[in-house]
Parts: sequence; structure tokens; C-alpha cells
Amino acid sequence: MKNSALIILAIESVLIPSICIVIGYWVIQRFALHPAWWIVPVVMAIASAWVLIREVQRRLQ
Repeated sequence: MKNSALIILAIESVLIPSICIVIGYWVIQRFALHPAWWIVPVVMAIASAWVLIREVQRRLQ
């Protein structure tokens, strides 16, 4: 049970940041925003990955 939860968290730590980047790309293209707006989805992706990785580390202890 513990291993399956860790596998799910590991998958989420890849999927959620990827979804942030894809949605950010779509919004930037859809509304013709300046390329500097890329900082928003990138920061969201890094933050979500960091939180999920910390959660995995916490559960491994």
C-alpha cells in the first residue's frame, strides 16, 4: 500500500507540472500574450513539483 501511494505521488510530480506548462502555453497562445508571461506557468510547475517531491520525501521517512 505504501509503495503504491509513493508511485502515485511520483507520477503526480511529473504530471501536474506538465499540465501547468501545457495550460500556460495554451493561454499564452490563445490570448497572444507577451513571451515574458512564460514565467507564470514555469513558476507554477516548479512550485507544484517541489511540493510533491517534499511530500514523497516526508512519506519515505
